[in-house]
Amino acid sequence: KAHIKNFLTTKDAHMLYSEPIADLFPQTSVAFIDIQNFTSWSSERDPSEVFRLLEAIYATFDDIAKRRRIFKVETIGDSYVAAAGLPEARDDHAVVMVRFLNECLKQMTSLVKRLEVLLGPSTGDLKARCGMHSGPVTAGVLRGAKARFQLFGDTMNVASRLESTGKEGRIHISQDTADILKASGKGNWVTKRSELVSVKGKGQLQTYWANPKSRSGPVHGKTGSPSDTMSEADSAGFADFSANSSDLAHLDDKAQRLVDWNVTVLLSLLHEVVKNRKQLGSLPDSAQYILEAEKHIAETSTIVLDEITEVVAVPAFQKDNMSNPPEEVVFDDKVRLELTAFVSRLSGLYHDVPFHNFEHASHVTMSAGKLMKRIVVPDGIDYDQNDIDVAKEVHEVTYGISSDPLMQFAIVFAAVIHDVDHTGLPNAELVRMATPAATAYRNKSVAEQNSVDVAWTTLMSPEFSTLRGCIYSSVDELNRFRQLVVNAVMATDIADK
Repeated sequence: KAHIKNFLTTKDAHMLYSEPIADLFPQTSVAFIDIQNFTSWSSERDPSEVFRLLEAIYATFDDIAKRRRIFKVETIGDSYVAAAGLPEARDDHAVVMVRFLNECLKQMTSLVKRLEVLLGPSTGDLKARCGMHSGPVTAGVLRGAKARFQLFGDTMNVASRLESTGKEGRIHISQDTADILKASGKGNWVTKRSELVSVKGKGQLQTYWANPKSRSGPVHGKTGSPSDTMSEADSAGFADFSANSSDLAHLDDKAQRLVDWNVTVLLSLLHEVVKNRKQLGSLPDSAQYILEAEKHIAETSTIVLDEITEVVAVPAFQKDNMSNPPEEVVFDDKVRLELTAFVSRLSGLYHDVPFHNFEHASHVTMSAGKLMKRIVVPDGIDYDQNDIDVAKEVHEVTYGISSDPLMQFAIVFAAVIHDVDHTGLPNAELVRMATPAATAYRNKSVAEQNSVDVAWTTLMSPEFSTLRGCIYSSVDELNRFRQLVVNAVMATDIADK
């Protein structure tokens, strides 16, 4: 045990060539923590976002483990493995492990809600599942390339099986762990599971749920300083983008997180629109001229369908402007507040119907944003060239999209609004029912045309004038933005040939 402790504290290299470093620890508790639905969540994210989530969660678990003197064994993908009772023995290994797991579950619930603002929809719904077993383990340093400390034995296997057969948000424990807790005066923590659990190599086992009824040490990070969740998220580079707009008053906690995340995505793209405009030296039109153009769009007798164009032109590559250093863009708080209020109002215009609600639209927004990122940084480009040659080649490969921040913003904006006011009824049913909307839109792409009109009318509200001024500063930009949004939303009607 002394050799193991020495290796863990010093990582002394010469020890790797001595006798095997291993020992038996007869009284330990081992736990596995697994993130539920992580695979499906990660399949929709960029690799950097996956690692942001894991680093933030594991850093939080590490902090709790250090404070409670729990030994972190390893992480395996989205599973965190910990042990109590080694390398130093302790009689309260089962009790302290349950407290550790309980705090991890609570901290993670709080953390993922904060991270949803940066990592998108469904992040706040992620839950952890815990499995725990108490017993002897063989522990030692498995030598060779990348030598590391590992645990082996039946205790590890049972703990892993209990995790996989557990339930999210709960601590699943074995009979042995339950007996130790009862002997430690914690019988009120233990609840018998109603059904037996099938464990490979063990058969049908009676298992239990553990739920601490009292606290020992800080839970929720209340130590007189900011919470552990807050500090870990901040240390990982996450900021608080929560809005204070009164438009958020009607939102529940989850809807507000979705609004904040959509605002963050749109604000980032809008930043590029304004920066590009400054770099090109584009001159703005007068406010009165733009207002007249906005009124013309609102008062036209045509319907959205008539505005669709077969070909959407993209700006030519402008080499001369590449040499202009981009100006720093700092948005006034009013821009963020107006965008937050706008997205919040849109969320209230969405109906709670399957596949056409605000959460679904947020998933589409995430996909559109991910697509834009991959388009503007394509593979197969020699990025060792000078900046102008790289930009020109990327421009050509992406058909000009990489050089057109307004198009990128418009596509993601269209994803946010594409199902506004959708009732859940397909267009064919709306036409069959001869609804007023179907008649007004000539029985074609009824829901999509309505969504464009409702969202556009909302954007034209007087309280969003500063936001509109960032999206477009000239009539040409206004008309182009309108054209891009119309084409993008109308393309979502896959039933219309």
